[in-house]
Amino acid sequence: IIDAGHHAVVVSNGGSLVRYLDRMGATHITLPVHRKNPMALRKNYQALVTIINQYNVDLVHARSRAPAWSAYYACQACHIPYITTFHGTYNFNNRLKKYYNSIMVKGETTIVASDFIRHHVMDNYGLTDDKITLIPRGVDMATFDDTRIKGHHLSDMLDSWNIDHGRKIVLLPGRLTKWKGQELLLDAMALLKQDYTDETMPICVLLGSDQGRTEYTQRLQDKITTLQLDVRMPGNTQDMAIAYKTADVVVSASTDPEAFGRVSAEAQAMGKPIIAPNHGAAPEIVIPNETGWLFAPCNAQSLADSLKSALGLSTADRTKLSQKAKKHIQNNLTNDHMCQRTLSVYDTVLRQYTSKNTI
Repeated sequence: IIDAGHHAVVVSNGGSLVRYLDRMGATHITLPVHRKNPMALRKNYQALVTIINQYNVDLVHARSRAPAWSAYYACQACHIPYITTFHGTYNFNNRLKKYYNSIMVKGETTIVASDFIRHHVMDNYGLTDDKITLIPRGVDMATFDDTRIKGHHLSDMLDSWNIDHGRKIVLLPGRLTKWKGQELLLDAMALLKQDYTDETMPICVLLGSDQGRTEYTQRLQDKITTLQLDVRMPGNTQDMAIAYKTADVVVSASTDPEAFGRVSAEAQAMGKPIIAPNHGAAPEIVIPNETGWLFAPCNAQSLADSLKSALGLSTADRTKLSQKAKKHIQNNLTNDHMCQRTLSVYDTVLRQYTSKNTI
């Protein structure tokens, strides 16, 4: 927005990224927009009306349900367009929860990150295709550029993980929570043991924080001991690009369908073989047997078979896959593509909204 010559106003409850907004020239306003109770929603609505008028806001883009409720009515009061991004499947088990989710389809258009979510919105919320805009998530190609990573970067990370140089690495990035599939990967790694000696068996790296879910972390550690696997759980990292670069294979093993799946895109941008479940948006991101593999969801044997294929790539085949994966992301799934398409949506919505309300 700023690079296009406009003013960006971000309203959130704050967090570690606010300093980046300040540096790039955006205006950040702290409001408790994460709160869901009706009184908070009303107060946020009133605050947003003031903000819209104070900053001469032309359009509001809501990206989460609680703030979307306040934003929707603020936009109606101020007679400006309101759009949303529908980020996930937003589980619902009763009519009230579904109604709460429905605020994400009440805008001039609803942006979705994948065809999987487009169908979810149409099937469950009755939204017609002409009210949906597909804009896939993007990869920051400046950050996920393997040519910027030097040998000492890799050595430092491997040393911090206590991994000998030359060992093959299977990497699963993602917070430590059951649905991210860490246990499934451990089961698949156990199935691989028959094909390797103790010295050649790949090391598994479960990269991510448990965010306080210590019971799940202990369950993983118990399973690792039972299966007698060589696994590292180093927590978070400050440089995911280096982490990808260390890996021989990157795995996304989510047991629930993902709305997009950043790991699958980022791994390909780094030229790494990616293995992902054949559900959610993964089939839209991975080209099977060309930039990676798709395995049967929640099936350890299918995942193990894919791991065996990826780990067994010849040098020539690995190079060919790497080049194709990078090109695939560069041509289809970059941040630049995402931003250009989003700005185009803003222009179209503003033009149509002005025309509709002028007649």
